[in-house]
Amino acid sequence: ARWDGHEGVACDESGAMERDCEVAWTALKHCDVEDEETACTTGFPDVDQLLDGGIRPCQHVELAGMPATGKTQICMAMAATNARNGCHVVYVDTQNAFHVHRAAQLAKWDLGTREERDQVLANIHVVRLYDLFDAFQLLDALAVEYAMRDHRGIKESRVLIVDSLSSLVSPHLGAGTGLGYALMIALAHSIRKLAHAHRVAVLSTNHLVKQDVNETKHAVPALGEGWVYQPHTRLMLTREDDGEFQPSVQVTVQVSHSCLTRTGKCSSICFHPEASVEAS
Repeated sequence: ARWDGHEGVACDESGAMERDCEVAWTALKHCDVEDEETACTTGFPDVDQLLDGGIRPCQHVELAGMPATGKTQICMAMAATNARNGCHVVYVDTQNAFHVHRAAQLAKWDLGTREERDQVLANIHVVRLYDLFDAFQLLDALAVEYAMRDHRGIKESRVLIVDSLSSLVSPHLGAGTGLGYALMIALAHSIRKLAHAHRVAVLSTNHLVKQDVNETKHAVPALGEGWVYQPHTRLMLTREDDGEFQPSVQVTVQVSHSCLTRTGKCSSICFHPEASVEAS
């Protein structure tokens, strides 16, 4: 590294400035990196289109919806599709909902020979945890793991999926103290720091709860207003039927909040319980 004339600031040959282990990139460096990196697909072309190509490294996208609106289905499809593309995928399962064969079905790929299957499935690291403090430990461990892989010069796309994030945080909210809110913001900060430091694309889910607004019940995201600006983009999922069992389920996906793309855009996807998935 060379000194650029400012006390306490060192610059490497790429023009990055270092202070207290934090690296600030020039806009030119950002442009070069973004040109090299590709967005990670959600497994659904129409959803990718809502996100202007998919979830890019450093971005956090949230899926919000009532039960049985396809949040976990999209998470599994993203995990399987990106694993097949050679990405390093960490799937945090807080509800015991991850199933390998359903994920493969959603991603529309055949497991093929045992060797081919093992090669793809080895890219998905499923972590089952049920406690918020375990989540903090996991994020710290991932930061160490990614730093080691970066040090070894491993070039890879990285995906972190948390299904469901709200089930970890909600038990700590509403206790009449500020502790739950502080833990929620700390978790958001840890996710953002990990994503930016190690170029990770993040997908999480948030369930909806009924809330009285002007004597009328409305479905609102469980993590409340304090969380709304933590993810870069929130996609709202809504079923287009009465919620009863159907041979196929049509779900509307709408961009309800985003600092990266236009809000209000929507599309629809169709889930078949025992078949592949179509986008429309």
